[in-house]
Amino acid sequence: MQNITASNPATATDRALGTADIKLLVVDIDGTIAGLSNQIREPVKQAISAAQSRGVKVAVATGRMYQSALRFHSHIGSTLPLICYQGAWIQDVASQKRLRHLPLSIPRALQLLEHFEVPELRSLLSIHFYIDDKLYVPEITTATLGY
Repeated sequence: MQNITASNPATATDRALGTADIKLLVVDIDGTIAGLSNQIREPVKQAISAAQSRGVKVAVATGRMYQSALRFHSHIGSTLPLICYQGAWIQDVASQKRLRHLPLSIPRALQLLEHFEVPELRSLLSIHFYIDDKLYVPEITTATLGY
């Protein structure tokens, strides 16, 4: 039998659902906590807040660039590092210390650019470069404006 104390805020419902041992919730942004409006809906905020009130830490992991993900991290009140670029960039928001940065090498980036710049792919793709969390594009198109 478990003893519920202030250090273990699990409720009877948590135990019945098997959620009492959850310590970490990691959420994506697009299609998970934010929809087409690019905003976090109130029920999602409430669910995250409820998890946090039970002692669950909440982190954001996304394919987005750091600057684009930062407001979502802030809105959910996460105190954990922000995971961006599919995990290639992890940064502690409070200290601004970058904990992980795995950029492509210049030769690899040039190789990929050459591969995707062929005419048959050019109309299907929108090529984006991210250098030090700044977005660069070969040309401004309708797709890049939408992005």
